[in-house]
Amino acid sequence: MTNVKVVPFTSSYLKNMNSEKYTLEMNVKMLAGSMTVSMKTVQSTDGNKSYNRTLAPEYRRDEINLHDEAQKKSWDIDGIKGTYTVTDWSKYPTNPDDDDDNTVIEDFTKYKIMQGYYKIGSTEYPADCIAFTETENGVPVTVAMIYCFNGSKPKYMIVKGVSEVQGETAVQTVMEGQITRYDTYADANYMNFEKILSQYELVEDDD
Repeated sequence: MTNVKVVPFTSSYLKNMNSEKYTLEMNVKMLAGSMTVSMKTVQSTDGNKSYNRTLAPEYRRDEINLHDEAQKKSWDIDGIKGTYTVTDWSKYPTNPDDDDDNTVIEDFTKYKIMQGYYKIGSTEYPADCIAFTETENGVPVTVAMIYCFNGSKPKYMIVKGVSEVQGETAVQTVMEGQITRYDTYADANYMNFEKILSQYELVEDDD
């Protein structure tokens, strides 16, 4: 990023994304060494019900997670097999992290926000960056999530990992995403769990 400065949340572009209700669709490239995994992700929530889908045809992966907080239930759909299972989370003391691949931070106000410009191709986009530190195998790794904007709408999302290796700083791009849709409301089609589940066969029910 260039022309970087720290800004309050209220002056950030990310303030337009800090919503309990949203729909986000994104074409993603996950980068792991020399391997690149392309997939499409869809997330939609109304604050109670949530829909998360990861679609990677090249790897025969089509996974959908539906979660209803009020019912304390979730449904995990295998789109390749055409089946789904049900979990009743009211039987457990805590709820799980429903979507480990979730790339959206739900509360941006908890983080320091850096603002500047990020170049993709020949275009420099206004961008906000959130950085936080995690520990992987005992090594501190700073994760930088960069959101590029076209007006008030997010257009790209890039995730980089920064670590110290033998006294040198190593920077690796781990994800590149092109956001094809972002709305601050839940898509009614994604919230219609009954219709979605009717397309698949129940193979296990823990009730």
